[in-house]
Amino acid sequence: QVVVVAMIAVGCSSGGPPPTAESPAPAARVGETQTGLEIRTGEASPATSSVLAHPADSVWAHLPGVYSAMGIEAEVNEPATRRYGTARFTRRGLMGRQTSEWVRCGHQGAGPSAVSGRRIRLTILTTVRPEGADRSRLETEVTGEATTIEGTSTAPVRCVSTGEIERRLRDEMVRRLTGGRAIIR
Repeated sequence: QVVVVAMIAVGCSSGGPPPTAESPAPAARVGETQTGLEIRTGEASPATSSVLAHPADSVWAHLPGVYSAMGIEAEVNEPATRRYGTARFTRRGLMGRQTSEWVRCGHQGAGPSAVSGRRIRLTILTTVRPEGADRSRLETEVTGEATTIEGTSTAPVRCVSTGEIERRLRDEMVRRLTGGRAIIR
């Protein structure tokens, strides 16, 4: 179990103000201080990348169907760069679960209730890159932000992916490429 502590632990110093509930929450990385306490730090979530044993044109052709099966309406469609997805996913649910279950926003150590009064907007973008004649790389990045529903003037809180959307997108792509049954769990 990870204990989140302020940067006042022995051996830690901070160059700025201590984190607040409105501070962005990076993807977690755990480290120990000199006193043995654990702290959570991190950076933005990187794109998830998978090499597929299929040409990039074939993978690209299936991408709209994969997004549709997942219930994600895409408004980004760039065939020249093979980039597809959305920068405006604001629905409350995705694949039978609340959107807040797919990401971690702010200092969500208190659980899902930490984002219950917030509106989440996700960016879900996938790029298909050729890796030779018969292989391709599928890269998906999920980022977002949560803003208060009340419209107060607090700054948006950064959200990072749990990695589950990216995994399901890749799994759905593999099922379609191999002729398997296309089912989103």
